[in-house]
Amino acid sequence: MGLKKQKQLHGETIHVDVLVKRAAAARMLGVSLVTLDRWRSDGRIKALKLGGGVRFRVRDIAEILQKGC
Repeated sequence: MGLKKQKQLHGETIHVDVLVKRAAAARMLGVSLVTLDRWRSDGRIKALKLGGGVRFRVRDIAEILQKGC
């Protein structure tokens, strides 16, 4: 999975971050939802609130994985 997608908007290419839900983020990181929520509260991973849900950027997950949990 790429970290960003390219989209065309009015003839211009824009880059869009790939977002995943909590469960997918936890699976990618190999942690429980409770741990993921704690990391979010502690500021270890950034999250975006969209509507009634929370999403995580794949690039932020990849960065954590590169550094080592």
